[in-house]
Amino acid sequence: MENLKKLRKERKLTQADVAKVLNITVSAYGNYELGQRSPTPDVLKKLSAFFNVSVDYLLGIAPTSFELAQGVTNFEMTPDKEELLMLYEEIGSKLGKEAQRSFLSYAKFLVDGKK
Repeated sequence: MENLKKLRKERKLTQADVAKVLNITVSAYGNYELGQRSPTPDVLKKLSAFFNVSVDYLLGIAPTSFELAQGVTNFEMTPDKEELLMLYEEIGSKLGKEAQRSFLSYAKFLVDGKK
């Protein structure tokens, strides 16, 4: 799952930050990034929501991040803004204060299109 490390680094998060959100060990998450372990379907869904990408993208069988940024997504599968914000707040609440502020600001930008 080579996209995981890229997505995490783009958001300036540590493996520990992501592992905490997923409620798994840092080594388990590190093994996902290295491709030594495969996440469960539940963890894939959480990763997808956390990084705001499709599961297909995480698995390397979907459009590139550039194409996703250009709007190549399945909007019928996207939850409404209120549900999405609630999910982001739940995820963000598990991060440290500095990472939380950064993540929630990014999440608000994704949902509202502004900071």
